[in-house]
Amino acid sequence: MFDFSDDAVLLVLASDYYDESDYIRDIDNYMKEAKHRF
Repeated sequence: MFDFSDDAVLLVLASDYYDESDYIRDIDNYMKEAKHRF
C-alpha cells in the first residue's frame, strides 16, 4: 500500500491477532513447507 494522503486513515479488520510465528521468513523453509502442502 502506498500513495496515501497525509491525513488518510487505514482500517484493518481481522478475525485473529497477528502472530509473527505464523509467517515463514526464510525462502528455504518456505520451499520445504510448500512441497508438503501442494
